[in-house]
Amino acid sequence: MEQIEIANEKLKNQLLEAQLDRVIISSIEMCICFISNTVPSREIWLTTTGRATSTALDSVEDFFEQRGKFLPLIYSLIGKTVENVNVDETGKLSLKVGDSAIFITSDEESLEEVWSVTPDSYSPYQEYEWFVTYTDCEELLVK
Repeated sequence: MEQIEIANEKLKNQLLEAQLDRVIISSIEMCICFISNTVPSREIWLTTTGRATSTALDSVEDFFEQRGKFLPLIYSLIGKTVENVNVDETGKLSLKVGDSAIFITSDEESLEEVWSVTPDSYSPYQEYEWFVTYTDCEELLVK
């Protein structure tokens, strides 16, 4: 099985039907917490320094302007569930949350990890039981 197939299987197993619970924003990093639909429920975190867009938004060149346009949308999706998730060969992460399609892509502002999905908020110093990460070196890492 190829790395991208393994990544997509892991993402689907963790995120499908999870509910968007909260969003934490800093100037460069955005952390989105989902709550699983399993018993007991658990947190699943999407952490990104990449460009966040949606089919519902016009794209702009400036990273911070784009982030500013994205924030009202992501906040409006709190309480909605993930209906689909996929990563493609270019590292673009796509999520269908409620009625909206969200895309996370690499940007010149991206740090080492463009995006990472983990069982806890992302930290490069933490050892995770599982993760799916896309790096600025165009590597897809799965554990």
